[in-house]
Amino acid sequence: MATVDILLGTYNGARFINEQLHSLSAQTHRDWRLILRDDGSADETVELVRNWALRESVDMVEINDGCSNLGACQNFARLMEHSLAPYFAFCDQDDVWMPDKLERMLAALLESEIEVGHDVPQLIYGDAVVASESLEVIHASFRQYTSRLTDADAQDVAMVMLGNVAPGCAMLGNAALRRAALPVHPDARMHDWWVTMVALSQGKSIQMDQTVLFYRQHGSNALGVPQSGMMALKLFLRSPSSALNRARKMLDRTTSQARAFASTYGEAGRNATVAGYGRISRKSLIARKTFLFRNKVRAADWGTFIALMLVI
Repeated sequence: MATVDILLGTYNGARFINEQLHSLSAQTHRDWRLILRDDGSADETVELVRNWALRESVDMVEINDGCSNLGACQNFARLMEHSLAPYFAFCDQDDVWMPDKLERMLAALLESEIEVGHDVPQLIYGDAVVASESLEVIHASFRQYTSRLTDADAQDVAMVMLGNVAPGCAMLGNAALRRAALPVHPDARMHDWWVTMVALSQGKSIQMDQTVLFYRQHGSNALGVPQSGMMALKLFLRSPSSALNRARKMLDRTTSQARAFASTYGEAGRNATVAGYGRISRKSLIARKTFLFRNKVRAADWGTFIALMLVI
């Protein structure tokens, strides 16, 4: 059995996937297996992966379950269900990994497991270079560019429920986390967001300062880099109505996810705040706004938080 299962979810990725595959071939940690699931590509994505795997003698499993167009969240959820290795890593089709990505992340996670045990669900995530579609550097740090939560807030499931702290492509998890996170609920917003909340609620989440990949941005990203704090505030001031519409959608999606999460993992500790947020629509206007302040819940940027307070 390989040490790491690399979970590659694809969909019409032929334009960029070769560079990602080359970066996998260049990994300094060699004990890994690739699990591929394509979500119904109409281009040559799957053929490119198969040819590369044959040429490079890659240990690869291809999932053919007869389903397509499930979306990124459930595509990666299916991949997790087929993973058996002690560790797993999400792999997006359009990024480029640093050669020592797996080696560094695995070493840090192994060190943590020595302290708390292999049976504790654990997640580690690194930083990323935000890059253009031609891999030109937009910003050296995803974390700084997006004005994500503080280190302390990123350790609080009740804070992360409003916005994920890291893209899945920068993550490595252990088998205990995979078991705890499955099945990924249909109301989960994204697979990586769900896994992050599970790690915070049921185990441990570790933030690495090191950069582990180039996070490519282009017109076809499944999600892409979130707006920075300042940009979100400027957009709110420029077009309040659009910002409020986005906030309403965010409220609907995050409360649905919060209800699903609380029903799965209970309401102990800060999960009680997650559960309360999931039921927030049942509260009075004043009680809804008071809930966020009393439980010290806020979005990662002021623009989003102001819009949320206006629609909640």
